[in-house]
Amino acid sequence: MEVDANTQYIPGTPVQPLEKKVMCGRCNEPLGNYKNHMAYLGSRFDVALPQCCTCGDVFISPELARGKIAEVEKILEDK
Repeated sequence: MEVDANTQYIPGTPVQPLEKKVMCGRCNEPLGNYKNHMAYLGSRFDVALPQCCTCGDVFISPELARGKIAEVEKILEDK
């Protein structure tokens, strides 16, 4: 799965809300939830993910990667 970070910083409702506020490791700024594009096997999805509006880095929690993202990958591979 690839994430194409969006530089327009359009706010969105996260797929999986984080329990704690996450800070950017590079900028030490709090991350906001912004709409980004994810692509896998030719399919593209718009997903709100925690992102730093200073440097543009996107944070994907281990829970999201092992849960929802893995589930979507399996569904697309089965098609």
